[in-house]
Amino acid sequence: MSATVIAVCVSHRSGLPRPTVAFGELRLDLGFVGNKHSVCGDRQVCLYSEKDYEDLRNEGASVGAGSFGENLVLAGMDFSSLKRGDKIHFENGAEIEITIPCKGCSNLKQIDPRLPELISGRAGWHAKVVTQGTITPGMSVTL
Repeated sequence: MSATVIAVCVSHRSGLPRPTVAFGELRLDLGFVGNKHSVCGDRQVCLYSEKDYEDLRNEGASVGAGSFGENLVLAGMDFSSLKRGDKIHFENGAEIEITIPCKGCSNLKQIDPRLPELISGRAGWHAKVVTQGTITPGMSVTL
């Protein structure tokens, strides 16, 4: 399965939405350099599907890249088929491993009071860095 990086979102501060950036540096045992919520363990990187954003916009939610605090938005990948241990390979050799599903939090209500309920079952995934590298929008990725 192949896909494309639509957005890279990194911020040194807490809060929603997380801003999009021109590139992000993935580092082992960290996630994205300079991202406040990058931590060691299974939650180094948060991913979200552009298809799910599109579906939410069709349901009347005003959302887009970074709205949920994710670091990467991918288009063309079926997030419902992802499972723990799957590896996503970036065209430059960087790699992340899917670890656990994300859960929507009550902070999403500041965007739209319906969001925690609307994203049930489509809240994205967390991953850990396997091979570091620079990630940019437009990059191709494969599962």
